[in-house]
Amino acid sequence: MKTVLRIFAFLLIPTLSTFAQPILNHSNMVPSAGSNFTYHQFLSFEPGESGIDAQWDFSNLGPTDAYTINYIAAETSPHAEVFGNADIALTGSGTYEYYEANEELFSKVGVYTQNILIDFVDGQDVLRFPFTYGTEYIDPFEAHYQSDGINVTMLGTVEVSADAYGELNLPYGKVTDVIRVSYIANYSEVYELNGEIDSVIYYSEAYVWYKNDLSQLATINHLEINGSSYEFGAYLDQSHVGLDDELSKVMEFNLFPNPAEDYTNIEFTLQESQEVELSMYSILGEKIDCIKKGNLNPGVHKLSLDLNKYNSGIYLLKVEFDGKQICRSIRIQ
Repeated sequence: MKTVLRIFAFLLIPTLSTFAQPILNHSNMVPSAGSNFTYHQFLSFEPGESGIDAQWDFSNLGPTDAYTINYIAAETSPHAEVFGNADIALTGSGTYEYYEANEELFSKVGVYTQNILIDFVDGQDVLRFPFTYGTEYIDPFEAHYQSDGINVTMLGTVEVSADAYGELNLPYGKVTDVIRVSYIANYSEVYELNGEIDSVIYYSEAYVWYKNDLSQLATINHLEINGSSYEFGAYLDQSHVGLDDELSKVMEFNLFPNPAEDYTNIEFTLQESQEVELSMYSILGEKIDCIKKGNLNPGVHKLSLDLNKYNSGIYLLKVEFDGKQICRSIRIQ
């Protein structure tokens, strides 16, 4: 029953530690209306270690696509009357997800996608506040929708656990004081077709890395639908992230103007001699141009980059040195 199948991926003991233990709550986890976040997709599933002072290395991920999620006030969105208990909605690629957001929880209460309205009569609690390392709960959920005249009921449970915190190394640098939350879900979609009851069985294992005031830094998903497996993930674009790393002690990297039309000035400062490569990448991670490469002396390095050979759009300027990299996005008008 192809039209019925809908893939739902879950985005979504104190001790001495090197990293601060994050505490997630309504004020630092629920984006306000008007916020938007760009993510880069990839195809892999490597959860890494759990526990305290964990370190996860996603530095070698190659994006396959990029997308933007926008947060809007629920009452200003289409079908707001159906999801009257929703406080905020997120939208992207024609899909709307509706959430109840208060001091106690952040819970999915509805979805509109492909002209289908999915109403959660028992919401799917993404986070219950306050939420920190060691927090865990099991949440039952139930939703109903209609597809091609067929009534479908979704029933299941999700086990939610903050199983680790530590340092996340993304393609553009390291982010500290990150908490990881696992979502293990078992659910089914039940429907009647030609007088017979049938169902689709789902199993989802997802891990989401959160940081205060940034919501989701990265997510990976392993999804099984009637035994067939899918793996995918995404990480937050650098433009949203303030890095808590040591790179600035080695190199300062700036470009201006940005956005730019004909040219941009690139300026970086080296604290010591380094073998450096400066390159331009597409938003999908494809290397377009090597701008400068060689062994550079300590000090300030400046150059003006002619942008007329590039099409309008968003690009990434990346400086690589000593196995490290710093990335800046630039919009060419």
